[in-house]
Amino acid sequence: MPIEVPQAQKVYTTVYSEFRGVDFTNDMTNVWKRRSPSALNMIPDLDGRPYKRTGWKIQVSKDDFITASGAVTEDFNITKCYYFELNGYDHIFVFSSLGLFAYREDNDGNSTLTHLTANASCSESFDRAFFFEGNGVSAFYVYGDFKVWKYYYDVDTELFVFEETEPTIPTIRITVSADGTSGTVYEPINLIGGKVSEEFQNNNYAESVYRVNLYSNVSQQQVTDVKVYVSRTTQFDTELTVLKSSSSTPLSATNCKLYTGEDYAYIVFYQSETALVTGEDAIKVVYPKTKVITTNHDEASGTSETATAE
Repeated sequence: MPIEVPQAQKVYTTVYSEFRGVDFTNDMTNVWKRRSPSALNMIPDLDGRPYKRTGWKIQVSKDDFITASGAVTEDFNITKCYYFELNGYDHIFVFSSLGLFAYREDNDGNSTLTHLTANASCSESFDRAFFFEGNGVSAFYVYGDFKVWKYYYDVDTELFVFEETEPTIPTIRITVSADGTSGTVYEPINLIGGKVSEEFQNNNYAESVYRVNLYSNVSQQQVTDVKVYVSRTTQFDTELTVLKSSSSTPLSATNCKLYTGEDYAYIVFYQSETALVTGEDAIKVVYPKTKVITTNHDEASGTSETATAE
């Protein structure tokens, strides 16, 4: 009896073409062959056709971060990354437990890792970082603990610079009377910073009293943050030293004194300050006014980041 040779097992081939994207509507076991339940590890080519990723490699290792930071530790974790292009170069900003890093191309097309700062106020403010372009300036900013850090390209030195910068201090009122009761509202409060400025016509508060009343209270502990500018040769060209009300230093043409209470704040001068040009303001006062309270974004509770001023 002849021996029957078993037939070769049938091979079924499915050609996947004309990919139509991901299907989240149907169960993953019942997805059309031209769709995918997740498209895991798929990436489009230059023509938009999908193909499977061929793998990955480590560009920057954990040890590279530790070495760049100069830290003596084995602990390292990344909290958040930001991607942007600045001056034609691709950047990745990496917020981590060792501080803030910049990973970018150099002039030769190579990639470099730079440790920008280990300041915790900066590196822990990864949810308050943003890229902004305005008034001809492009930069990446980080805001934390009432401070602002700025990363930008300096056209004069042809270098990328990361530094702490002063938030814009708005002038909330101009042409303010010495008693503070009248003036022109000028700019809104800047929630990124806690300071404001006011410009006064003069300091002729009363007969033989040279004083200006501030719009809001300020404490004696903040006296070093209060700046007073008067006009000598040009408008606001001279800064006076601000003394505490308890200071025994006598008033002079080079200083002034801050007095504060629960519901008032005013500055006393040695002499009358008047404008150099009729109609101009004669005195500019910069002082802390707002306390900014920031509520971070919380995915668990669904709350969003907010900022309010007191």
